[in-house]
Amino acid sequence: MTPSFVACRARIGRSALGCLLVASITAAFAAPAPAQTEDAATPTPLALSEIAEQAEAADETIRAVRQQLQPDPKITAIESVLPEQLPRIDELLAELREVGDEGAAPGRLEELDREFRVQSNALGERRGLIADRLEDLEESLTSIAQLRGVWAATRTQATRDGAPASIRETLDAMVTTLLATEREVANRRSLLLVVQNQIAQQSSRIADATERIAARRTALRGRVFQRDGPPLWSAFQRAMESAETPLGPARAALATDAKAFREYVGRQPDRLLVHGAVLLALLVLTLWMWRHRAAWLGENEELEASRTVLDHPVASAVLVALILTPVVHPLAPPVIEDLAGLGLVIPVVTLLPRMVSRALHPAVYGLAGFYLVDQLRGFVDPGTALARSVFAIETAAAAGVLVWMTRPARLTGLPTGVRLPKSLGLALRAGLALLVVALGANIVGFVSLGYVAGEGTLNSAYIALVLFGGFRASQAIMRVLLRTRALRQLRMVRTHPALILRRGSWLLGVAALGAWAYLSATTFQVRDFIETRVSAAAGASVRFGEYEISLGDVIAFGLTIFAAFVLARIIRFVLDEDVLPRIALPRGVGHAVSASARYLVLLFGFVLALAAGGLDLNRFTILAGAFGVGIGFGLQNVVNNFVSGLILLFERPVQVGDAVEVKGAFGEVKRIGIRSSTVRTFQGAEVIVPNANLISEEVVNWTLSDQLRRLEIRVGVEYGTDPKRVLALLEEVAKANPDVKTYPPPLALFLGFGDSSLDFELRAWTGRFETYLKVQSDVTIAINDALAAADITVPFPQRDLYLKSVPDAAARGQRPTERGPDDG
Repeated sequence: MTPSFVACRARIGRSALGCLLVASITAAFAAPAPAQTEDAATPTPLALSEIAEQAEAADETIRAVRQQLQPDPKITAIESVLPEQLPRIDELLAELREVGDEGAAPGRLEELDREFRVQSNALGERRGLIADRLEDLEESLTSIAQLRGVWAATRTQATRDGAPASIRETLDAMVTTLLATEREVANRRSLLLVVQNQIAQQSSRIADATERIAARRTALRGRVFQRDGPPLWSAFQRAMESAETPLGPARAALATDAKAFREYVGRQPDRLLVHGAVLLALLVLTLWMWRHRAAWLGENEELEASRTVLDHPVASAVLVALILTPVVHPLAPPVIEDLAGLGLVIPVVTLLPRMVSRALHPAVYGLAGFYLVDQLRGFVDPGTALARSVFAIETAAAAGVLVWMTRPARLTGLPTGVRLPKSLGLALRAGLALLVVALGANIVGFVSLGYVAGEGTLNSAYIALVLFGGFRASQAIMRVLLRTRALRQLRMVRTHPALILRRGSWLLGVAALGAWAYLSATTFQVRDFIETRVSAAAGASVRFGEYEISLGDVIAFGLTIFAAFVLARIIRFVLDEDVLPRIALPRGVGHAVSASARYLVLLFGFVLALAAGGLDLNRFTILAGAFGVGIGFGLQNVVNNFVSGLILLFERPVQVGDAVEVKGAFGEVKRIGIRSSTVRTFQGAEVIVPNANLISEEVVNWTLSDQLRRLEIRVGVEYGTDPKRVLALLEEVAKANPDVKTYPPPLALFLGFGDSSLDFELRAWTGRFETYLKVQSDVTIAINDALAAADITVPFPQRDLYLKSVPDAAARGQRPTERGPDDG
């Protein structure tokens, strides 16, 4: 740390980053240091004339360093909390050893793994704070050591030169102060190094524990298809002979959950407050919707699909809020998720029967009941006869419900002609098969296999039911909100409500499907297996010389590009529909802004995709420069069209909506893309025009500056008509048409004497270019009516035919005798 850096933080209270920037700029503009030699490490003493001034700067630096030594609340909290965290880690490690010795259900391993992740995250945050403080102390220690060396050398030089006693005393005091400050910083650094070492040791223990948990899970998966217990009848017989009661383990499990809940509440009160705020906001929203439901349902028939949510506001709000529990509490103990699951039972049985067909009502009520039984059974050791008996009854009942539902005779609750979806029928049959397997495995002694198949099926079905309810409730809330007056102030909501609802529903559906797949993999205890296999597949790579590309890099590149395109479309949609129309901009500027924003987002997304794909951007710039020349020659036309597109975008000689003539194509510009533009002719054909043609060739733009179009109507009247009368009549007819501009005023011209008529031309302007043909037709009809009313005739073309007699010889086919001009 340089003295200027320390002084900056002490003097003006800047952040470390700001002062580092100041120090860097100062060093950049400072005089260049001489080349380092062997004596460069020897401090250069100060001149006697500089001692007073440099003493003030050194005092300021010392004050800044000592200010850093003041107790930091965050570091103090770490030092006080860390001793309390260590016993908890020891306790978790002891539980893990017991699990390793006795064997445990996978659910307990999941709880321990989550607890270790919570502790690891807490240690990681504290390790980062300690590292930052140690970095500051190291910089301060270096700065103080350098200052002490300079002042010690100055003291030696002053003693050698016989400086006044007062100056030597000042130098002695400064060296003593610097030495004491250096010792204080070193002591503080030593204490933090001890704390950092403790955190590193605990992090290593946690990492080792997570590896052991992963190994234990792998071993359990390997023993799923092995018999790990006596047959159910033998286990029940032994339990009858034993005097053990399940109440003891149940009390212990309840006490463990209560302790975990209290610890989480004390450790994460802010997350509970956030969750409460979310629930309160949803309650306010749904109650407000419930209050206005009568008016909305009467005005919009489309909202009839949201009636269930509108009629049950509290249940809908609780359902959506509790579904968000894993999002708000990502590392909460399992008891938090269990409480959320129990809280979801009431909204599920309230809303879901009204959202599904009557034939599916038994599944809804059955799954809710099975989940309650499952939670109660969780307080008992899963290997005991009591737990296995309850589980057998549970799986048998669930299988019976599925058999009852899948019988064709039981589907009469559906409306006539309506059948369950094929996917749902297949899911019901697959669930029935898994429940039968679970029941049989549990009875004959394959306890782990029975629990995996049975609990996985029931929990997965319950999760699907809850997520389906949350999806329908969220969709209903979205549908109602899009009809509210507040949101309809947005132009895009007024114009495209169905599109927004469709896209929003798609996103909700994808999120629900992804959550179901993740949670189902967890309930079937295959999530770790899938993650390991996916990670291994993503790590598969191919090497091209010095470059290595993995499947994961390709997937990351593709997903980033996809996200960039989606984000670019959303931004352009919002700009085109709601932002730019509210701003008074010249014609074409809005399109240029939205297109530029789209291109920038795509460019930024492409750069991020390269980084996400693992490509070194420095090497990419070198490769881009190397291939730039070759690409420029090979794709010359493409590059030319691309640059022309940018010119069209910013110079705007042609804009979307213009009527243009280019290479015989006369129509409206519908799109200006990166490489080409689309012109839709007035006959209906779409012509793809390269952008370079719109720049380098002659283009007639009829609407570049305005929408004016001149009408030219030729009229011929019979000879003998007063031309002044005709001119006045034509101008009056043009002025009477509301689509004809008053300025420039209509103008009638007498063109001349035709073969059969007096020729006139009416010239008038209209501001409606898109309908100028209709306006011209209307004016022409009005002229015809006006001429007829004024008894002015529009003549037909006339030809005079002169007949000359032919001699009889010519009539008989004989050549007449030639005669001279004087012959009669």
